Amino acid sequence: MANTDLPLVSICIPTYCRHELLRRAVDSALAQDLGAIEILVSDNYSEDGSWDKTKLLPELDSRIIVRRNERNLGWTGNLNGCIKDARGKYLVFLCDDDVLLPGMARETCEFMEAHPGAGFVHTAGYGIGLSGRRNLVSCNSAHPAVVKAGLEALNDTAFAFDILFSSVMVRAECFKKLGGFTESISSDYEMWSRISECYDVGYIPKPLICVYAHPISPKMTVERYITESTKLSAAVLQLFPAGVRDSREIKLKSELQLSNGLRSLGLQAMDSGCWSRGIEFLRSATKYSPEYGPLRRAADILRAVPRRLIFAFYLSKAAKTHV
Repeated sequence: MANTDLPLVSICIPTYCRHELLRRAVDSALAQDLGAIEILVSDNYSEDGSWDKTKLLPELDSRIIVRRNERNLGWTGNLNGCIKDARGKYLVFLCDDDVLLPGMARETCEFMEAHPGAGFVHTAGYGIGLSGRRNLVSCNSAHPAVVKAGLEALNDTAFAFDILFSSVMVRAECFKKLGGFTESISSDYEMWSRISECYDVGYIPKPLICVYAHPISPKMTVERYITESTKLSAAVLQLFPAGVRDSREIKLKSELQLSNGLRSLGLQAMDSGCWSRGIEFLRSATKYSPEYGPLRRAADILRAVPRRLIFAFYLSKAAKTHV
């Protein structure tokens, strides 16, 4: 007999040394209008005192469960720890600095229930910039609600790079069948591609999450990004039929994806005030896409100036309020 006490949805929140942001994410999960949920907070061995506060979260609501790794397992290891302990039929992975908007759990769950062949569904969202400005992202009203498993879904997932991590609801059986996340610069895209080979992929063109931008990591260099992206691309391409993955079309898509990633990091660096570093990323982006030439690069640099000025204004304003 089925255990009716099991949650329908597990909202998994991997976290590390960011308790104040974590509370915002947890509150957005608690505000969901789907009753049959559990909120699984997984602390990746925080050493800044966050765990002392995080372990008290179940006092807020009985649906909250906390766990802590015995050592830091890295991002991927923490995600797989969530998979191991989650009890829901469906899983949502909410970054500890992101927010679920009202109805996210219910609407994605209803979609998955209505489409039993779907391995996951993702949604549009709002991107919150470093200045606090909100922009609609990953919204495509022309995109089909369901993309069929196999080559069609692989093409859509592997090269679009428009799936917001916190917007994805995954059928738990996918992990049982295909395994968990693997080490990669974009372990989520490798996972979504693996699922796309075997399951349909759903999409809801409605913003149901807020994704918050953060400064580019000082550890991320052009060389590191290219190396790890090439590794990711090779892993994903293995999912395609041999005749397809060796085609000129696929090669061009891979190079464009690499170019877009470098460009994104370049813009992110310049928004943070790291101009020389940002321009280095943009120059490298030009090498991998004939569409991204010197004129487009110059336009990106010019557009980054007002964004940087706005960010600097907000930083100075914040500094004054904390004096």
